[in-house]
Amino acid sequence: MFWHSFDLALTRFSGKRVPAREGAGEVEREAYSHEVISFGFWAGDGYTPEPAFYAYTAPEPVDLMSEPLRPADAKWITLRGGAMALFR
Repeated sequence: MFWHSFDLALTRFSGKRVPAREGAGEVEREAYSHEVISFGFWAGDGYTPEPAFYAYTAPEPVDLMSEPLRPADAKWITLRGGAMALFR
């Protein structure tokens, strides 16, 4: 189990410490205490009711959601206060 549902994910940490996210709880402060990029697959949940591939990074680069995605069906969404690339 990963966070809120069953995910198959690969997460890479750069080793560079970053400031805590505003409003982050204890677990989130620890999980995102370093630069991170994650991608994977999940079967869906209350936010995304269909199986999907996803990717996100924290902290987010400026204007991340203006970057084009491929394939054309992929899109940027805002989830839990951050940008996530999603492909269903």
